[in-house]
Order: sequence, then structure tokens, then C-alpha cells
Amino acid sequence: MAHVAKVLADHYGIISEHTKYEGGFGGLCVNFRPAYEGQECPDVIDEGDEGGDWP
Repeated sequence: MAHVAKVLADHYGIISEHTKYEGGFGGLCVNFRPAYEGQECPDVIDEGDEGGDWP
């Protein structure tokens, strides 16, 4: 699971952390964050986590 999250994060130039599977919360849960200050959240990440928090 962490490998898939890292591949996705590398593709979009962001950071992935704390990857885990939570059956009651929709399955795969990953914390994504910007790789640098002021970086915009990629649309695909934003759309996949409605109401998510992007630092």
C-alpha cells in the first residue's frame, strides 16, 4: 500500500505519509502533503478527498 501511495506522490511531485488500510473509512488512507511551501494540491488528490486538508 505504501508503495502505491509513493508512486502516486512521486508522479505528482508531492509527499505521501502514514499509509494504512481502514475498512470503515473507505479503504486505503494516505496523508499527502506538499513537497514545498505554496504547492497547490493536484486536482486528482483534491477530488479524491472531498473536504480534505491540504497544508
